[in-house]
Amino acid sequence: MLPEEKQIRDLLKRLNERNIPHLAIGGIAAILFGVERPTYDIDIAVPDDASMIEAVLDIIKRLGYVTVHKCPSPHDFLMGIDFVTAQFIKDKGCVEFRNEEKVYFPIDVLAVGKEKFEEISGGKIEIPFHGTFIICPNIDKLIEMKEEVGRPEDLEDAKKLREIRDKLKNKYYE
Repeated sequence: MLPEEKQIRDLLKRLNERNIPHLAIGGIAAILFGVERPTYDIDIAVPDDASMIEAVLDIIKRLGYVTVHKCPSPHDFLMGIDFVTAQFIKDKGCVEFRNEEKVYFPIDVLAVGKEKFEEISGGKIEIPFHGTFIICPNIDKLIEMKEEVGRPEDLEDAKKLREIRDKLKNKYYE
């Protein structure tokens, strides 16, 4: 198993063991559906519930992440993880966690309103992954999310995801 796969597996295994509601979104989710593209982080959406965010923060600390950047512009600030609280994550909306001493890619934690989280969780899927599983939105919801973000790379992902979805529909419904 590659170090990146181990990092993802360790994070997901802990989230799943604690039954923390979460969704892998972003590049990782697109790749799982067959989009060929590089990704340099893992984006995890969680409800903006303080106890859930504290549990995620505990897992991230235990995995050895030590610094925090505000995302999506990671150079806005850099601080030690011990200063981060659930409220901080809720206020920022998205926080990127890094381990500067290891070759791990960052974990972006996105605090999502409870109603929005329920909406994007509708039809979620579980994909087996090295003894655990990745939970991500269904392909239609992921396309919507990518288009909503609107960055060029997200729009390209949405285009490729539509092509994949259409090929699957044609294969199974002809």
